[in-house]
Amino acid sequence: MAEQPSSFADARGARLREQARESRDHDLLSALVAIEGGLRALQARPGGAPDELVDALVREAAMARSLLAPTGPLTGAGDRDAARGHGRTDVGTLVRALAAGERARGSDVDVDAGHDLQANVATVRLHQALRNVLDNARRHAPGAPVRISAGLDGDAIAIRISDGGPGIPLDVLPTVTSRGVQAPGARAGSGLGLHVVSELVAEAGGTFSIESDHHGTTVVVHVPAAASTTPTASTRPSGTGAGR
Repeated sequence: MAEQPSSFADARGARLREQARESRDHDLLSALVAIEGGLRALQARPGGAPDELVDALVREAAMARSLLAPTGPLTGAGDRDAARGHGRTDVGTLVRALAAGERARGSDVDVDAGHDLQANVATVRLHQALRNVLDNARRHAPGAPVRISAGLDGDAIAIRISDGGPGIPLDVLPTVTSRGVQAPGARAGSGLGLHVVSELVAEAGGTFSIESDHHGTTVVVHVPAAASTTPTASTRPSGTGAGR
């Protein structure tokens, strides 16, 4: 009987490590697919690559590298401190780079983001979270327009990603961030994307919510703003974006 607690702890630890590996592999695959799409776009462009596309590919490669590191996202020890305190992100620059990568893959993406939006979040963590949201939109709302907006909202930076797709059924919406949950009729995917987003945003000290109806889906991420970000640096995100 004395060995049962230890056995239970060992089993729970093994399960958590396996879930972490699944999440890492999911995001690593997304990053590599994004890099491949960008490189194919470069191959087809006779005049060379625009700076924003090169920047997008560099960011995707950096995220893939970080996911392969022994202390990559969701591995446990020290991750909360790394996500919340050991980094700062220029949110406007990040979302514009992500949008450039999406456009290179043929998506219709519009961006409305202020300048000098500094968040107290490690760039690779926020990149990973937003990449998952965009992957989810492309997978479940193929061909639909996407709008990304970012701006100061109190002491946080609010990032909204909206698509003009069919929306998420109301009976699925409350559980859509649970591990392995997919909307009925989902075309592909593992049910990990939005779960990973919720985990990463929570680790960064932020909040995450989803609004959805038959006009489309909007994911809203709030992350802590750095002290250097002032109310004059940007405006509050406008509206709900495409299809709202």
